[in-house]
Amino acid sequence: MCKGRILINKFYGLFSVDRQFTNETIWNVAGFILAGISGLGLQVLTAASYDPSVLGILNLTLIIFTVYSQISGFGIHFSVLKHIPEYAQMRNDVDSIMVSSFMLTLFISVFFALIFYLLLLLSASLFKEKDLINSLLIVLPVIVLFPLNKVILSYLNGMRKMKIFAVYNSIRYVMWLVTVIIIMNLQIHPSRLSLVFTVSESILFLALLPHSVKYMNLLKFFKLKKWNETNFRYGNKSVMGTIFADISTRMDVLILGIFTSNYIVGIYSMASVVIDGFNQLSITFRTLVNPIITRSYFNDEKSVFRGKIRKGKKLYYLFLMPLILIVIVTYPYAISLLNLNEDFKAAYIPLIIMMAGLFLSAGYQPFQMIFNQTGFPGFQSSFFGMILLSNGMLNFCLIPLFGITGASAASALSMILVPFCINYLSRKSLGFSF
Repeated sequence: MCKGRILINKFYGLFSVDRQFTNETIWNVAGFILAGISGLGLQVLTAASYDPSVLGILNLTLIIFTVYSQISGFGIHFSVLKHIPEYAQMRNDVDSIMVSSFMLTLFISVFFALIFYLLLLLSASLFKEKDLINSLLIVLPVIVLFPLNKVILSYLNGMRKMKIFAVYNSIRYVMWLVTVIIIMNLQIHPSRLSLVFTVSESILFLALLPHSVKYMNLLKFFKLKKWNETNFRYGNKSVMGTIFADISTRMDVLILGIFTSNYIVGIYSMASVVIDGFNQLSITFRTLVNPIITRSYFNDEKSVFRGKIRKGKKLYYLFLMPLILIVIVTYPYAISLLNLNEDFKAAYIPLIIMMAGLFLSAGYQPFQMIFNQTGFPGFQSSFFGMILLSNGMLNFCLIPLFGITGASAASALSMILVPFCINYLSRKSLGFSF
């Protein structure tokens, strides 16, 4: 534990001239642990209480609403994440950016929510299987709330209000666990389990309301032509990247849902949720370092900036290695200890395969947003697009042949491609590889 903390401090020491990052890191890693326990608790309680097919539908619902919510947000939060740290010392500009981004997101997300509703009604008339459609209808409000929450969280991230960010970001995941426990105690039908996501996102929105209400200014919004155009244009360039990123990390589960049953998806989900936990850990580090990448890129010499990125990459490899080994060793015992369906042990080999892919690309995980933070949103979209394309092709080829083993192999190979893709685009945009 002591060694891990030393590595964390060194990692963030690369990007900091003060001790602020030490506290920020502690708060956000604590938030990650809390979120991880809550997310895993949701999966374990669902797996222990219901048929694996219920877990499969729950995870498919989570994937579809997350991806579609990213579409409905139109990437506006990426503009916030890039421009807020750039204009952090200019209060009027910060307020203008936020009024513009919040109102733009509200209008666009309401429009996409209506389209989503119509698509679900059409799907209900075409397909006999209604469980997934009914589950998605329950999360319809999230199509609006999720992107609005992302905008405010991006503001807190960009302003380096990381303690507050960590607390609010944890609310979503803690409420997952609280809500699923309430649903089970009230013996609500498992088809309504996706209430977990609607309730949690609604509570997060209410918690963020004090930070949001001042930006709900319709009159000022129409006077902000410059920032409306800037946020919309930057979001337009970034939106495909965020969609590609979300789909790519969940491509295996989506395609498994096409070629196999909800039951198989549920079994595989137990391995994929562990990988998602590691992805969330990387996102925790990425969230902390994103605004600092922007400032370092624009203020430091290129050689200094590149050196920091390379050292950070090596430190993250060292930090992640023992965690990967611990999970690989303990997974079979955890299934038995939690008294879960023995079928979940079939996800062990896929888990090992994905862990191998994760390790080989680990050092690059915290820096996957480097193009957005340095002013190259088009390259950011290209990067995530390359990963998505390779991931999709591999899954479509391997899943029909090898089932969940093929899904894990496809995911692992797409992870291994991350360093190659990021370095190729880094040479073209930043002038160096790392």
